[in-house]
Amino acid sequence: MIPRSRLRRLRIPSAIRGVRARLTLWYVTVLAVVLVLSGAAVYTIERQSLTAALAARLHTRAQQLAATYDARHGQLLAAPDGAARSGGEIVLLLTPQGRIVQRQAAGAMTTKAPWGLVSRDLRAAALNGGQVVKAVLMVALPSTETKGGGIQTTIKPGLFRFTGVPLRVGSRVAALLMVGLSSDVSGQLAALARALELTIPLALLICAVGGYWLADRALRPVRRIARTAREIGATDMSRRLGLRPGDELGDLAATIDDMLDRLQGAFSRQRQFTDDAGHELRTPLAIIDLEAARILDRLRTMEEYQHAIAAMRHEATHLTRLAARRRPGAGWAWQSFTGSRGPMAGAF
Repeated sequence: MIPRSRLRRLRIPSAIRGVRARLTLWYVTVLAVVLVLSGAAVYTIERQSLTAALAARLHTRAQQLAATYDARHGQLLAAPDGAARSGGEIVLLLTPQGRIVQRQAAGAMTTKAPWGLVSRDLRAAALNGGQVVKAVLMVALPSTETKGGGIQTTIKPGLFRFTGVPLRVGSRVAALLMVGLSSDVSGQLAALARALELTIPLALLICAVGGYWLADRALRPVRRIARTAREIGATDMSRRLGLRPGDELGDLAATIDDMLDRLQGAFSRQRQFTDDAGHELRTPLAIIDLEAARILDRLRTMEEYQHAIAAMRHEATHLTRLAARRRPGAGWAWQSFTGSRGPMAGAF
């Protein structure tokens, strides 16, 4: 078993961890559940339909043959039809005890199970309202004619579905009529199952590829937004997303472009303000520096000190007015300039 810490260190490719892969996986999972449930429903409905159709044919054929029963001779007057001669139908006339009185089949007939057990099931089906039972029978079918005039037969095993009708004379059950038809329901259901096993994975594969392509196409504007956002910097805010509005991503891109326009305008105003402030502050600062250097180069009289301090205070007042007039918005750092002038003036 792999430790959990090692599993955390395993790097999953970005193509699998991405939104496209997760969307495709979720879509394919839901589709797989739907297809499997639909396939199971189709298989069940088809099985019930085939079984019901075969049962209807059996009961119809049994009623047709029962109408030809001759109670005096205890025989069926109907001749074997093409289905019986080809091995697709078996007609048995039984005594109430299960002994075969008359048989219409393509050839000799044997059973895999003991005849007593088969006979018991057939009699129960006939006496219990014409239930349908299954039995595997071996039927000898004529295949080719030999040179001497004889008929060569082939033993053909087959699954037959039987139903029965009690033939009554008065209130007494005189005989039991059993009609069996060769059943290919299992083969048809197996073919349907193979078709479903082939088509469902193929459909999932096609849908997975198509879903991944659609997810990639739908998320392409998101990647464009991310790439453009990485390329935008404080020194270059001229880039725009440029997506056409019309859907949610287009509206988002248009909103981001509007925000970038506002930010670019704000940055331009701030840069212009900084340039203007630097230019206008250069002269007062130069005067203050010059007066301070002049007054400190040697000892001065009291009048000269007062004159220099008055000049510097005048320039400081001018700087305060510039800061109050030029600050771009409330609370900007220039407003603190006036508070720093008081102590400096007192130092002089």
